Amino acid sequence: SRPVPTATATTVPPIAGTVLYHHTLTAKVTGWPANPTSCQFANDGYHVHSGFICPAPVAAKSNVDATVTVNTPTGGTLGGVVVHHQANGDTYFFAIDGLGHWVFARVLNGQATYLIEPTLIVPANGGAGNSTILRIIDLSDHFTFMVNGSVVGQYTDAAILSGNVGLAAISGEAVFTEITLAQPGA
Repeated sequence: SRPVPTATATTVPPIAGTVLYHHTLTAKVTGWPANPTSCQFANDGYHVHSGFICPAPVAAKSNVDATVTVNTPTGGTLGGVVVHHQANGDTYFFAIDGLGHWVFARVLNGQATYLIEPTLIVPANGGAGNSTILRIIDLSDHFTFMVNGSVVGQYTDAAILSGNVGLAAISGEAVFTEITLAQPGA
């Protein structure tokens, strides 16, 4: 059965654990892929082009608390965070579009599935061209999703238990300007 995501006024817990990585992404830094057709640094942030996943420069994890600021310049742009990303393409994807819909999806054996269907958040990010803060707390098989400081949903799935963290755009070009990755409870 599919969970019904709900937006709540829950206080978002501060990052607890060890910060593994933090960067503003507004200046080139080593470790991130840099290719003008997929992932590239510019003055306004780290640009990820449609259909690409750009892995963060940290070791693979089964538990991660990831916070990222993303700008989706057009309504159809879908950009966000991947966790448990495998070399074969298996991954989880938490993202938002320029119209304020967030999603949680899984790619397993080449098959993409919405685990939580696109869900409108009001107010979300003020529309296309504005920045949104996404946060996912990933505890191996349990995920908590936050948008601009509010918990919007949770999901449990054990199909992929660990892997890399990264940034991705499924449609359009997403621009990322801040990222913090922490190891919860470390």
